[in-house]
Amino acid sequence: MKNLATITALEVLGEKVTTPTTLTERRAARAVITRMGEVALLHIPKNAFYKLAGGGIEEGENIIDALTREIREETGLSIAIVGEVGMTEEVRAESALCQISYCYYGEVTGEVSETTLTDFEKDQNLTLVWAKDIDEAIVLVEQCKPENYAGKFIRYRDLLLLKEYREITA
Repeated sequence: MKNLATITALEVLGEKVTTPTTLTERRAARAVITRMGEVALLHIPKNAFYKLAGGGIEEGENIIDALTREIREETGLSIAIVGEVGMTEEVRAESALCQISYCYYGEVTGEVSETTLTDFEKDQNLTLVWAKDIDEAIVLVEQCKPENYAGKFIRYRDLLLLKEYREITA
């Protein structure tokens, strides 16, 4: 998979930050999900941002299984994966985390089921919203102002992934 970027505090916050010598690595899978041209985003009003659906890859799980599980848990949607968008590496110095995200794009298939949100996701008031198209999805992410450190990284990463998706599918 094509590596799109290594994202650091310099890109996200505009400041150079010393990175800890030891980082915890987290691998994650996420997707740009479409339905008749609409684009799915998760809205996190508590921290004022939008993000792509997806999440952590559990031990023993492959990327695609993790992706479909996370999509189903967070959105209730089943998807057919169409292609790859690319991967990103986030070096979050403040939390001593290196997150590698593998991003795909896919289409909704089948019926919508119940979500199975974690307590943290429920506390964040995570909800599925549909942008009318990729351009509106990009605008929504561009205009949001995350209030927390992780949200600022997520905004930067997902904006990059959405723009790459637009280029791939143009």
